Amino acid sequence: MGKSFVEYNGNGFWSSDSSLRIWLEALVREIARLPSSSEWLTLAQQDWHEQAVYGCQGCLDPDLDRFITTDERKHVLLALSEQVIAALAAYGEVIPCDVLSAMLIDETICPGERLFDDDVPPERFLVVGRTFVQLLKGERTVSPSTSSYRPYEVVALDSFQSLDSQVNNPPAEQNLSVASEPNETVQRLVLAGELIQAIKAYREQTGVGWRECKVAVDRLRETLR
Repeated sequence: MGKSFVEYNGNGFWSSDSSLRIWLEALVREIARLPSSSEWLTLAQQDWHEQAVYGCQGCLDPDLDRFITTDERKHVLLALSEQVIAALAAYGEVIPCDVLSAMLIDETICPGERLFDDDVPPERFLVVGRTFVQLLKGERTVSPSTSSYRPYEVVALDSFQSLDSQVNNPPAEQNLSVASEPNETVQRLVLAGELIQAIKAYREQTGVGWRECKVAVDRLRETLR
């Protein structure tokens, strides 16, 4: 089971991928309940939903530094997070495994895969939510360089190679258009084998979604071999 680092303003925390996927999708569903949402929140909702469904091991990234650029946005996400925490806690002793598995299935994105076989105490996800809130409030002081936990880089890189074979769709090149050619920074990161950072850099360059960035970086990696 992989773990991913959630980062904001240079600090962050590690979370198991399964717990982070549930937290992100719970946020997505809370956003969907709003009567309307601003452009940045809609983009975040789409991005987090794709990541929750795909679940690329070891490289989930809410990209808070990209989406939360003002105090107003931070306050919006804090309010949503508190609502999600209350909703998860309302399940009581356990959240049914069928509910959790259904949250991570979207047949329009990729074939359904049952992730949970047992009911799970909500505390497993509440810990992620509370830490997420602490991070937004500036109460976390752990960075990737100071954390004692080392990321699953090898697992993360392997998952990039295997992800397309898990998706029952035509080749990505036939489905998705690349917004623009990766710049020199993205190319340098790919050549250095830093694929996660390359995806982040391509997102900063183009503003497109996580899935499109992965396709572009995978394509560039093949070209540069």
